[in-house]
Amino acid sequence: MKFSVGILDSLFGKKVTLEVPDENGNIIKREVSEKWLEQMQVEGKISRIHKPTVRVHMMDPLTGPQIIYWTVGEDVSQEQVNKYKDEVGDIYALTAYEAGKPTVMILSKQYWKDALTKMGIEV
Repeated sequence: MKFSVGILDSLFGKKVTLEVPDENGNIIKREVSEKWLEQMQVEGKISRIHKPTVRVHMMDPLTGPQIIYWTVGEDVSQEQVNKYKDEVGDIYALTAYEAGKPTVMILSKQYWKDALTKMGIEV
């Protein structure tokens, strides 16, 4: 995919770096021109996230471990992020089912790893 709007923009346009999640939830960085970014916003093909997000290592016994993103202030409080974040700012959560109802718990990284080990899942 082309990330500029013309040859001059490609060569001389001011560049910005976007961080976007891929299909597996991994963050990838793409360098694009400011002009291209503005055009994509006008066309409604891309929008800037103004709310802070946090990467969550989620373990659900039904789906297995996965990486998801929560919006701080909506899905998780800033206090919880501050309390449980690891050295790179990620948090860890576990879904437990009681009488068929899911309950999500935020855990420390070590406690999350210990829980996965007890479930027979290598991390």
